[in-house]
Amino acid sequence: MKRSILLILLAACSRNPESASLPAGAGDVIAITYVNVIPMTSDTVLHDRTVIVHGERIHAVGRAGRTAVPAGARVIDGRGRYLMPGLVDAHIHLSNRLDIDTVLAAVLLAKGVTTAIELGGMGLPGDSARLQLRAAINAGHRPGPTLYIARAQANDSAMTREGGMRRVEQDHAAGYDLMKVYNRLSVEGYRGITLRAHQLGMPVVGHVVRPAGLEATLGSGQRGIVHMEEFLYQYFGFRSSDTLAAQDAKLDTAVIPYFARITAEAGTYVTPTLVIFEGIITQAEDLDRELARPETRYVPGPLYEGQWIREKNGRSLTFAHPRRLAHLRAALGYQRRMLQAMHRAGVPLLVGTDAPVPGAVPGFSVHDELQNFVELGLSPYEALSAATRNAAAYLRKNDFGTVEVGRRADLLLLSSNPLDDIRNSQAITGVVARGRWFDESALAALLARSAR
Repeated sequence: MKRSILLILLAACSRNPESASLPAGAGDVIAITYVNVIPMTSDTVLHDRTVIVHGERIHAVGRAGRTAVPAGARVIDGRGRYLMPGLVDAHIHLSNRLDIDTVLAAVLLAKGVTTAIELGGMGLPGDSARLQLRAAINAGHRPGPTLYIARAQANDSAMTREGGMRRVEQDHAAGYDLMKVYNRLSVEGYRGITLRAHQLGMPVVGHVVRPAGLEATLGSGQRGIVHMEEFLYQYFGFRSSDTLAAQDAKLDTAVIPYFARITAEAGTYVTPTLVIFEGIITQAEDLDRELARPETRYVPGPLYEGQWIREKNGRSLTFAHPRRLAHLRAALGYQRRMLQAMHRAGVPLLVGTDAPVPGAVPGFSVHDELQNFVELGLSPYEALSAATRNAAAYLRKNDFGTVEVGRRADLLLLSSNPLDDIRNSQAITGVVARGRWFDESALAALLARSAR
């Protein structure tokens, strides 16, 4: 009965958002008043709006002064500020340890990431911690982004078609949201996975499956390719570390328009993860400089000591040779040109960072990638679309990614307009995550508790 009443209220708001009101005692209510709304439905700013949040949903978006603020609502003065959807990191990894992952989730939220796509734990024992954390966040017991999770990558070179179908069924039954495919997966296993995942409505994402090939991967219905460098590895046989021979001559730029066209025609989403490829280079060039960045204090100790420091840092240990660095720089330049071509061709892009692998600090790296996109020619609106509305479409969800009535109340309150300067995405004065308000002091406290 209560759900029916709420649906009626939401429908009323959709028809007439400026006159919507909530009955007293209807639940937790937040009113952000006189704020400039960046709805992300178009490249525009709606000035002097009041946004009403009820529970986990946006209840009304209307003109300030004409939109009733329910009695008892928590009122947040939005004058001079900008309200946009929370950001999405479309490629993170958790550790499978609840204590570590709780820290990672808090840091993501403190930097404005209200949704994250988790693509397989980082190899520590166990697997249930990620699902536990997702449930705790959804219930409001722990701060963090809403999580969409893949189990472990499917990478069995001997998997049969039937085995691929069983794998999907098992993951779906266990509560996972996506299927992640990887380099060595057999063609038959891949066929079974893509078929059964399509039947069950689970997006298939991941690397280019090497035995299948690039064109077959794009033609399979795979929803997303999660690193732009995958095109280089599969198509050119490029290898980042197994040779000292410079391979830039093999990276034929004449092929870039072909990559862009066939990817756009397939409707496949691409997560470039340029920020992590850049991080490989910068760590190999000067690891001490990279580890001295202030934000590295927010990488949990066990991960930092196990992967980031000099003795354990594979980027520094493997790639410091000058010829390997030249090799990587050529590959990065090629990927930058690919991103520009794919954007022009209409390939749907996502912001993902691979955090917390060395070089990508959770949350912080999302803003770095947004700047990469703008530096390569995307407008701030286009870059922000990759970190908001595109991710919702990628997951085939219509309940987040924009500031509209009925959407999940994942919101970012900023002191300056990110459409003017993408760096303003970091001017965070508050976050709403699933209807829970975190002011600037609460976000600072999350970071302070997370620091090593």
